[in-house]
Amino acid sequence: MQARLAMSLLWAGATLLGWAHAGEALDVKMKPLQFGALQEFGIIKKGLLVSTPVSEMKDEWVDHFGTFFVQEASINNRLVVKGGLAGIFQFPKPEKSQEQYGGSQYKVFYIGPSVAEAMYHFGGTENSMLSFGGG
Repeated sequence: MQARLAMSLLWAGATLLGWAHAGEALDVKMKPLQFGALQEFGIIKKGLLVSTPVSEMKDEWVDHFGTFFVQEASINNRLVVKGGLAGIFQFPKPEKSQEQYGGSQYKVFYIGPSVAEAMYHFGGTENSMLSFGGG
């Protein structure tokens, strides 16, 4: 739902810019594609796992791996649009082998937007006194 709203805002911003500059040629400057990766790890000494039923975690290892791509474009030196996609790989808690997965661990992969935003600079990006954005 949030991704759909963010993309709708980006589309609306691009449409408004098109109407504002209907007679002008669009000057689109694409920045280099950004790529990144992350790893988060640690241990939960003591905590609760929200599940059915709620269970206690003790000395539970936590690890997540992810990657993302982000593209940024400047249109007519006024509208800056960013959009990206990311994915996270993780093992659900508690980490233990389970019979229904052939004695191995269940793995989860999530994919979604890493960033979706638009910023309109009144007066241009270098000397803007007023900006409006969303994302």
